[in-house]
Amino acid sequence: RLPREDLSYRRVMSAQEAFVGEQILSSLELTSLVPFREPQFENKSYDGFWSEEFGHAEEFERRLAGVSFIVLRKRAALFPLQDGELTLPEETASLKSIARGGGIG
Repeated sequence: RLPREDLSYRRVMSAQEAFVGEQILSSLELTSLVPFREPQFENKSYDGFWSEEFGHAEEFERRLAGVSFIVLRKRAALFPLQDGELTLPEETASLKSIARGGGIG
């Protein structure tokens, strides 16, 4: 397992409110200080939304304040199908860490 301080997770939405049928972009990002392999987001159904995912999750490197992070990002377009408050499900991801010494953890 990766230590919690080596991981962060966030969801970025293009809007917090939308009309029925209006597109909202959702971007889920898992950020790690430790390299990983075989990353996968568990597919969830978005009850109350029609959803269209943008291919597979993408993996890339981001540098902040001189520190390199590995980022796994999953993007989707969501379209509300009904009026009222809708809640997105929690997302889960699985991955295997590559230990800092080069082994797999």
